[in-house]
Amino acid sequence: MNKREFLKKVSDALDCTIADAEETVTEVFEVIADVLEEEDKITIKDFGTFFTKVQAARVARNPKTGKKIQVPEKIVPKFKPSPALKERCN
Repeated sequence: MNKREFLKKVSDALDCTIADAEETVTEVFEVIADVLEEEDKITIKDFGTFFTKVQAARVARNPKTGKKIQVPEKIVPKFKPSPALKERCN
């Protein structure tokens, strides 16, 4: 499913225009990103938890040259689905 199809489903579910659905979806994603940027977590009941995790620094290898490179520590976003969402998918 692409973004346009997703927005169509949301607009049908909310009985609104696609433009209104896009504004709503964009704002929800923006709030989630803001929470993750603050390195906090957000839990949505029966859906899952969005959180961040520190990925340790490591040594990697450039596949083209074989040369070793140092990859710095970074913070990555993660998502853990709830048991209800896992059950729904199965």
